[in-house]
Amino acid sequence: MLLPKQILFVVFVILFFSPLSAQDPGIIASVRSPLDDHQYLLLEASLWTEAEAKAVDLGGNLTAVGDQAEMDWIHDTLNVYGGVSRAIWLGYNDIVLEGTFEWTNGEPAVYTDWNAGEPNNSGNEDMTHTWAAPPFAWNDINELTANIPIHGVVELEPCGTDAPSNVVALSVGSDITFNFTNNGPYTDTFEVWKDGALYATIADPAATSWVDSGICQGSQEYIFHVAVGACHAFTDSIRVTHGFTEYPSTGPSVPIPNNDPVGIASVISVSDIYDINDIDVEVHISHSWVRDLAIAVLSPQGTTVTLKAYTPGVTTDVDDVHTIFDESGIPYDETQLPFNVRVQPEGPGVLDGFAGQPIDGDWILRVSDNEGADEGELQSWSLHHRSGPPCQITAPIAFSSTSVGNDVTLTWDLNGNAYTSIDVYRDGQLAATIGAGEEEWSETVPGSGYYEYFLRCWDNATIPCCVVETGVTGGLINAVDVIWAAEGQGGQTDSVQALLDALIAQGKQPIVVPDILACNCLLTTPTLERVWAMLGTYPDYHCLSGAEGQLLVSLIGAGLDVYIEGGDVWGYCGQTDFAQWDGIGDGVVDGDDSFTSMIGLVWAGIDLTGMDASYNHDQGGNDWTDQLVPADPATPDLAGLESGPIWQQLGLGYYTGNFYATDDPYGEVIAQSWEFGGYSGEQDILVGFYLDAFGAGSGPVGELFRRGDINGDGSVNIADAVTVLNALFVPGSQQPECDDSADANDDGGINIADAVSLLNSLFLPGSPLPPDPGPFDCGIDPTDDGLDCSLYICL
Repeated sequence: MLLPKQILFVVFVILFFSPLSAQDPGIIASVRSPLDDHQYLLLEASLWTEAEAKAVDLGGNLTAVGDQAEMDWIHDTLNVYGGVSRAIWLGYNDIVLEGTFEWTNGEPAVYTDWNAGEPNNSGNEDMTHTWAAPPFAWNDINELTANIPIHGVVELEPCGTDAPSNVVALSVGSDITFNFTNNGPYTDTFEVWKDGALYATIADPAATSWVDSGICQGSQEYIFHVAVGACHAFTDSIRVTHGFTEYPSTGPSVPIPNNDPVGIASVISVSDIYDINDIDVEVHISHSWVRDLAIAVLSPQGTTVTLKAYTPGVTTDVDDVHTIFDESGIPYDETQLPFNVRVQPEGPGVLDGFAGQPIDGDWILRVSDNEGADEGELQSWSLHHRSGPPCQITAPIAFSSTSVGNDVTLTWDLNGNAYTSIDVYRDGQLAATIGAGEEEWSETVPGSGYYEYFLRCWDNATIPCCVVETGVTGGLINAVDVIWAAEGQGGQTDSVQALLDALIAQGKQPIVVPDILACNCLLTTPTLERVWAMLGTYPDYHCLSGAEGQLLVSLIGAGLDVYIEGGDVWGYCGQTDFAQWDGIGDGVVDGDDSFTSMIGLVWAGIDLTGMDASYNHDQGGNDWTDQLVPADPATPDLAGLESGPIWQQLGLGYYTGNFYATDDPYGEVIAQSWEFGGYSGEQDILVGFYLDAFGAGSGPVGELFRRGDINGDGSVNIADAVTVLNALFVPGSQQPECDDSADANDDGGINIADAVSLLNSLFLPGSPLPPDPGPFDCGIDPTDDGLDCSLYICL
């Protein structure tokens, strides 16, 4: 999956591109397994070594899996905890001896669940994680180059200390009071974790109650952590609703029939008797294409409110719904649905229309899938009722960012709200608390990078208090190349990482962003020159939404270059405004899995002859690679006439890559229907050609080759010495295509001394190997000697 790197490249990755992680990861959740009575802790995303160190500090290790039943329980409970899909670290590793995996807790290795082709140790991959999506298969990875957040799972065995039991939480006014049985006293540790962070320490080791004061309306999650000596114990996570009553659904997840407008109906029966004051609806749905869904809630009196409508032709590609529908939420936006934010129902109907109705009876949630191909399930839903004053504040609107140099400025519109204070968060951490009436905030951050910001706005006049949050906006600092990582986490090819490595090898400092719309900053980042859109391969793919397509059009119009790849962008996905600006014409075929080898072509400012290579599928022979058609000059796209193929399938001859050499002042477009990470040739060199086509110029890194592989067959042996001798002394013999490879002694010339040096290294004990990059691994020539490679394929 990942390519070997030079040390310099690894340094760049560590400095700029490692996933956000905590050196001492917090505890998100605690769950006791019914299978073995072990306690499992879900940690914040971190490096593997940090998660294992945290586990050891708590008296355990990263989890060891003994059988399929335990793995299934971990998937069902922790991979998708709280309705959020996460990749998780396992204790399985081969740090001590390459190829020999072992559990950190010493258990025998009797069970594995590797993904196809794994473990492959591509790039010194010593640690094991599960993917975040079904079937949650295992993958080996290098923690320093992982480009996805991965969460540790700690496994603790009983050790003689019991956590508090019989925990009861009472929510009154602004306080939450916990009463419990103390099974201690807890002489060494007695603390409370709240919503993933260490929150409070209880001073009395024999305490049987604890009060959390001044709490706003909402739901909180608590964990009690105790220790006596080195023996640690935890309660299960305790979810407390404050300022409202929650009525949750019961039972397992319910599959949503595919392409069935009737759909499913889930019922919550409420026996309490009172009239409704203010009600919200929380919904958790796992689905691979939310645009297909229609969601509505019906009261016992038959009043219907449409939470999300199905609108044919909408191109938004969003996975999953984890949302609280609330009239005090942000205006409905389908692109916000995957995030844990409060949004207003789309309508028709409003939740305020339930006010005054009796709450008792059967409440029904109807969910239907109205198109083919994609599937999902209703995981859970619940009603939230407030009997006291409902929150009247709503989130600010028009929240966005701009950046100039190292300065980031956030702006927003209060939208008529009277807050008591506003908190600014950067990458999940509190950055500042500002005045309630402010509509702008700035900061200076060092270096280059991508930061995610949101606002948390308070109303402390209402009891319990109210708090609302904006969605996320991004800040780009000194960005020149942005990689949009829209591909899914499954599959066998990590194209985002491969492109990241190749751009770094070309002297660039790319910045990876997960969502170009959440950023809302690409057009306001003056240093930005190129956007690389990585859309993946079905089913781990992404289709452009209308807003995303329009943003790409705006980028091209502003003179920024766009590279876009994806197996179904043109032949299967719905088209957006971008279709008139990408250089791709009519007649694209959805394709099949016949694309296994490619031929490089010449068009306009890009010459890929000699870059022919085989292609490694992302989905194991089920790639559905689009067969592209360049735009016809008679009916051109809107940025110029010059559009032509740069990649052709070997055999059937269809096109899979295209270069749109646009007119000034527009940005150029490279479009290809396969993943960069699946290219088996020299990826660093290929991205150099792309940069040249964009007018960016290649970086300082030269061609990759093996020293001494003179005949280019991928190995160094006596045949190479014969090749160079023939080239030197036998008229008409083929000349080396890579002079650097033929310069076996690295003296800057090609002569008989190279043959002698090579033969000595092969057959004379004690003779040195050919100089760097050596005869085994491909690399660059460290010597500036005037020799070059016209062609070398790293087999």
